[in-house]
Amino acid sequence: MPTGEAAARLRAAQDLVASIGSASPIDDKLASVADGEEHRDAVAKFLGAYPAGLTVTSVDANVGVFTELPSNEEVKLFVVVTSGCPAGAMVRMLPGGERPLLDWPLFEQTHRLDYDNFVAQHDAPPRWFKLLCARSRSNDLTAASQESYLALNSQGSLSAKGESQLYVRRDSPAGRLLDSRMVWGRVYLIHALIGHGTIDQKPVLLLQDCEGAPPDPK
Repeated sequence: MPTGEAAARLRAAQDLVASIGSASPIDDKLASVADGEEHRDAVAKFLGAYPAGLTVTSVDANVGVFTELPSNEEVKLFVVVTSGCPAGAMVRMLPGGERPLLDWPLFEQTHRLDYDNFVAQHDAPPRWFKLLCARSRSNDLTAASQESYLALNSQGSLSAKGESQLYVRRDSPAGRLLDSRMVWGRVYLIHALIGHGTIDQKPVLLLQDCEGAPPDPK
């Protein structure tokens, strides 16, 4: 059972999500969200799927600590299980002055299983996601393509279908950034543009861009 500061952070994570799912006015909910006004419409649409409210059933601190790119900041993520997401959503608490604030895009994406649905929909247009990524030794490409592409394990939710393999061209701005910054054995939190594509006539997920990468001059 966590005690002290660890227990306080668990309670804070639970309270953040509970405040979003409560019957309070939308302005009160937005007060718990980082850049709340920017996400007003997204929060309202999300909550529209839960007319009876959203109940927090458990909180776990065991997702881990990750390195965010490009900031290199150490990020602690929590698992919050709700009545609408039995697999649990990822919760990141951002500094908010007197109290922490919820990273809304990460919570919404992992609660709704947006990445899982995107991976399964092969004709979906490219989309930005927040992902946990690590270098991967698993690579089904030909030897020539392996020289051209960096392989990454990615996780965009906590469900069984939330993990997938990504490929990024080593000579692209995003590829050069990630290849130079990602250390073997470490997991990173990145914000990346993911699209469906083909390599060696096989359907794959391609990392097309990421936060921190310079514009592609091509």
